[in-house]
Amino acid sequence: MITVGQIKCNADNNPVSFDPIAIIHSQMIKQNAKGGYVITTSTFTLNAKVYAEGLNIKLIEGRELIDLWVRSLEHKILHQKSYLTLPLFRINRESDYKSGLPFN
Repeated sequence: MITVGQIKCNADNNPVSFDPIAIIHSQMIKQNAKGGYVITTSTFTLNAKVYAEGLNIKLIEGRELIDLWVRSLEHKILHQKSYLTLPLFRINRESDYKSGLPFN
């Protein structure tokens, strides 16, 4: 199954219009894709949301994008096979002794 998509990096005060959605819809038809998505760091205009309805095009706005990212990180941490460890080492330079750093 083919899915086509586009990402728009816009400022918060610059919502995405219906134009990228129209392009994705056109590409879906040309490539016989079953679905599409448009992701933005900002939001979509009302016209963009209305245009996308019923076209099987998923719109993902900035806040949802952040939520998806955080959830993926949480999932990765929960299903991690090993624990993260920091390497242990001794600092042996004279300047390090003078700085008062703790040592092993």
